[in-house]
Amino acid sequence: MLLRGRLRDLLPIALLALSQALWFTAPDLARYFGSPGGVEVFDFDYRALYFNWVVVAHAVQYLWITSFYARTESGGSSTGQYLLKTLLAGNLAWFVPALIFAPQLLGGEVSEWTVGLLVASLVNLHHFILDGAIWKLRKSKIADILIRARSQAPRPRSAVRPGVGRVAKIVWGSASVLLAVALAEFAVQQVVIPSLIERGNYRSASSLLDGLAWVARDSATARAQLGNALMGAGREEDAARAYARSGDLTPSADTFGVLARIEFGLGFEKRALANIERAIEIAPDRTDVLSLAGEIEMSLGHRGPARSYFKRALGLNPNWEPAQRGLAEIDGLGSSDDTSF
Repeated sequence: MLLRGRLRDLLPIALLALSQALWFTAPDLARYFGSPGGVEVFDFDYRALYFNWVVVAHAVQYLWITSFYARTESGGSSTGQYLLKTLLAGNLAWFVPALIFAPQLLGGEVSEWTVGLLVASLVNLHHFILDGAIWKLRKSKIADILIRARSQAPRPRSAVRPGVGRVAKIVWGSASVLLAVALAEFAVQQVVIPSLIERGNYRSASSLLDGLAWVARDSATARAQLGNALMGAGREEDAARAYARSGDLTPSADTFGVLARIEFGLGFEKRALANIERAIEIAPDRTDVLSLAGEIEMSLGHRGPARSYFKRALGLNPNWEPAQRGLAEIDGLGSSDDTSF
């Protein structure tokens, strides 16, 4: 290829090969030789990050293609201006639907995870349409219709309709404000709040999350991190509130299981039972969740449901000691089994 083409023409191919190597080859080589060389993204424990290499490389490929046609269509406007508008439009695509459908606003079955899937689906739909146009350009007849006919035709200077310029300024101005909000939110959630939690300033971290909730940007992950830190500091009641908020934002078996464990330890058995039942609804085959449900039912004197939960746990893992002890305790109490729910 070097003999038949210029080096700059081979650069996109080289970047594509590099992105694939960074995703597939480099991490596997690091794993094979037993050392990531101090680079976390090559550590197998961080393998979920490998995908980010391809996301970035894929984005660069699309910007490379679309910026060329945008520059052609716009009559020579700067690439920097186009890239800035792309950033603003991309932030709108991710930020606005997440803001409109935020769980803090709609509640119910809406969670951060479902909103994320919704936004990702919309973005992928646009991606599919863009792919459909780009890959059809290889067919000369379609390329003639989509690109060549317009690029070869004379470009009459079209008059801007009254009001269009004003609307465009409002749209791009609003997009700039939302980008600033998104950047501020990222800084608060990824830098400021973790730093406050690490320093033990839990009140300030909670206040910042409460402030983000006012603009529907509260975070289940950050709430759970705060709850975990509060647990480590021995502040179980505050931790329970943080985990409860996290569960409201994004229901998960882990969150409700930890919350039930905390409430059980604080002596709030009925609240603990309600939350462990929510965990079971989400993950009915979790041995630890079923065993904890049995313990809570036992503390309430409900031996029948407790026995059922312990047996379900042992059916999944016959060696689960908490369930074995719980079932042995019930058997040791004799036949006067309370089967109430």
